[in-house]
Amino acid sequence: TQIIKSRKERANFTIEQKLDYAKLMVNENYSNKKIIAISGAGPSAVTRWKKQYLAEINGQTPKSSKAMTPEQQEIQSLKKQLWRAKRDNEILKKATGLVRSGQSKHTMIAKMNKAPEQYKTKELCQLLKLPRSSYYYLSGFTTLFPISKNHTPKHIRFSDKQIRL
Repeated sequence: TQIIKSRKERANFTIEQKLDYAKLMVNENYSNKKIIAISGAGPSAVTRWKKQYLAEINGQTPKSSKAMTPEQQEIQSLKKQLWRAKRDNEILKKATGLVRSGQSKHTMIAKMNKAPEQYKTKELCQLLKLPRSSYYYLSGFTTLFPISKNHTPKHIRFSDKQIRL
């Protein structure tokens, strides 16, 4: 007979719990083994929490994970807001040709379909103040009746389903 080991269920910890355990190790001199016993977390996770906490109190913002300390969380939030603002600004600079007065919605949507893939339809619609429902409704017609020979849509609409090209 074979003995099959079942995997230990993975425990999920909130940022606050990780911060509390890291503070215990750093401020109260708890050992990693003691935190492992208390929390049920694995040794690599406990070591990672401690290392991240030490880095954060020294002013380093984590790049690939959520920050533990409130200061670093605020820095991450502000960096994200700045990134979005820069991206919105970049899109608006490139979209000036789309928002000329007197331009039909069909023409605007055809140009939106030619926009680089890095710009999401949702973002373009929000910035150009065009309801997404209008975009999807009208882009269904622009795929049936291309405005120009070189028109290549990002989406094809089949009844209620939409397929991204």
